[in-house]
Parts: sequence; C-alpha cells; structure tokens
Amino acid sequence: MRLPPLPEGFDAVFVGDNDTADLLARAHRDFRSEASAARDALGGGAIALCLYNGRDVAHVGWIATSLAARRSLDRLEYEIRFDRGEAWAGAVYTVPRFRGRGLLTYSALRRFAYLRDAGFSLCRSAVETNNGASNRVQMRFEPRIYAIAHLFRLFGWRRWTERPPRPGELP
Repeated sequence: MRLPPLPEGFDAVFVGDNDTADLLARAHRDFRSEASAARDALGGGAIALCLYNGRDVAHVGWIATSLAARRSLDRLEYEIRFDRGEAWAGAVYTVPRFRGRGLLTYSALRRFAYLRDAGFSLCRSAVETNNGASNRVQMRFEPRIYAIAHLFRLFGWRRWTERPPRPGELP
C-alpha cells in the first residue's frame, strides 16, 4: 500500500526523546499532555509519530524497537522478538475532531516505513476486537493474525491466554 498524502494543513514529525519534544512544544501544543505515559515512553526509547494541524495535536502513534520502550506503553503479554528484527507499533490516538480524515492510515504506513528503513522486518501489535476503526485500518494491510488473546485482571492478578483464530472469527 502506498503512503497517501497527508491532508492539507497537517504536518508529521517523528519524536524520539523528551528534548526534541520540548523543542517541538515551543511551536505546537505538547503532545505529551495527550498521553500520561508519553514522557516515560520517550525516556525509555519509544518513538512517537505526531501529526499536527497548525499548533494542535491531531494524532499520535507510537513505535518501539526494544522491550524497555515497548513496556513503557504496552504491558500485554504477547511476544515480540526485538533481537530478531521485530518491532512494536501501537498506543495510537486521534483527537476526536480530527477523526475520519485518514490520519490513522497515514500514521500506520509512515510508522511501518520508518521501521522498514531502520531494518525491522516484522511489526507486531494488538488491537481490541471492539475497536472498529482500528480494525478496519489494520485489515487494509492484510496482517497475519496469529492469535486471539484474552487478558483477565482481578485485584492486581493478571492472566493472559492466546489461541489461534477460528475460521470466520476475524473482522
């Protein structure tokens, strides 16, 4: 799939550390205020793709190329083998007034290109089954869905299970 043009009036910036985010916040609203874990994520090595409309944050999508970077944003139990050229993408958020403009598709393709250019051969992520918008975008990329997972939490106790998808179960 080819990278579509960014809609008119939008800018895209990759941010890989808090110093860069501080500089960016001089000309734009600070995207770290949209996500409570953003400062720690950048400190842990995660990279954000920020889409702006003028000064306003429109969309933020994250990638991680190490376990520490991923754990700052995602604590799900599925395996990512960073040492074998795999990466993680997720923790995506589009500000409601900017939804429906193709920002998620643009962000996903741009983040995948970034990872490919950095030498990563595979990108793993998880999408909640009830997240229709995200699932529609993900299905455009013809992903290999290797598991349906369930996370059960009760008073600090967690149980993660995975199973292969059944025929007809996928979106």
